[in-house]
Amino acid sequence: MSCSNPKVSTTPSSVLSWLLGITLGAGIALSAQAQLDLEGLWIRAMPPGQPMTAGYGKITNNSGEPTTILGASVTFADKVEFHETVTVDDAVRMQPMENLTLEAGESLTLTPGGAHLMIMGVAAMPSEGSDVALCVQTGAEETCVEAPVVRQAPAAMDMHHHHAH
Repeated sequence: MSCSNPKVSTTPSSVLSWLLGITLGAGIALSAQAQLDLEGLWIRAMPPGQPMTAGYGKITNNSGEPTTILGASVTFADKVEFHETVTVDDAVRMQPMENLTLEAGESLTLTPGGAHLMIMGVAAMPSEGSDVALCVQTGAEETCVEAPVVRQAPAAMDMHHHHAH
């Protein structure tokens, strides 16, 4: 019984061409995914024993299509939610943000007194001056940065700059 095998070239140039094709194909697939830019994210330092804190910074959708943010996480807390500050019946309160979708090129600026990350169920508050991993999840990917833990916005962040609308 004879088996016929198609001839497969294993010359170095053909193997290199095949690997290059696989690599470029993967690169194209990866570039099609949603890409978030996490800029200047930081965590507010709180005294030890506090069960919650907040995170701030800027999240930009650098992809060419709308991207829905599904959530965020840190290693030192049970839960992270996107919250906004609203005024209801002359009372200021925080509420979770629902259906958080950023259009292509759109940014969400997280500031004290505005939209922010509410970090809840803190087991042990990170010390001021430390860096912690902060991750934001979309349907396509998880993007993580090392965020500094500080009492006030880092000097590089101009969180009080307001744009005219």
